[in-house]
Amino acid sequence: MENLLETKELDSRRNNGLTVTLWWVKNTLETFVTVLDTTQTPPVEHHIDVPEGVAAHQVYQHPMAYLSENA
Repeated sequence: MENLLETKELDSRRNNGLTVTLWWVKNTLETFVTVLDTTQTPPVEHHIDVPEGVAAHQVYQHPMAYLSENA
């Protein structure tokens, strides 16, 4: 039996070709943020893990500040 992670979208916003989404992983209780940049060809999606000790909503509001930490 596969151990699939169950994710739930908590929040999402779109602005200037960027879609920022906050996700929660039910199995692990972890959160992460994705940023889909449709201004690039082809579109690029970034995955940003929420660092320990940082509020998930903080990463959701300012994802670019945390992008380099996950690169």
